[in-house]
Amino acid sequence: IIIFFMLIFTSACNVQPEFAESKNDFDLHDNSIKTYKYFQNENKMLMEKVLVCFENSDKESLKNLFLEEYKTKYNLEFQIEKAFTLYKSKGKSIEYKNMFADEIGRRTVGGKNVMLEGSCAVDVIFDNGENLELYFLVVNINEENSSGTGLRYIYLSDSVTGEVYRIIGEYEEFRKDKAE
Repeated sequence: IIIFFMLIFTSACNVQPEFAESKNDFDLHDNSIKTYKYFQNENKMLMEKVLVCFENSDKESLKNLFLEEYKTKYNLEFQIEKAFTLYKSKGKSIEYKNMFADEIGRRTVGGKNVMLEGSCAVDVIFDNGENLELYFLVVNINEENSSGTGLRYIYLSDSVTGEVYRIIGEYEEFRKDKAE
């Protein structure tokens, strides 16, 4: 009877709720719902870091979130400075709404993710009533080449119209402000 109760007790101690799972509980390269949910949460936490960088005008910390090659390939210092100026011109941020993280693309080989890209967006509400959407694209897993993981770009845009005001990092060729 004692052994029976010990078995029940030890097995009960090992039970964890689903939300307590960490990246050590499964293979991050698995093409699964667990992986999707894990990176969705990771991208929301990354957006929180981005927001702190904007609130504190922390250029160096924001720059360090980007892919390593982007730190020299694009003029991140200048782009970040322009984005911070725009952000500060909107007033004091008072609320963050509609945070949404998603997967943009993946490539699998043998059922395992070798490339996984995600995104996250949030509306920043300022004390003067203006809104600004921050949106980023991030490489979460990259086993295909040596560029590593990190942010590819951040867009600052109008929350209502979608008009892009500033881009930090990689930008599309059709953008009129790409020379800035």
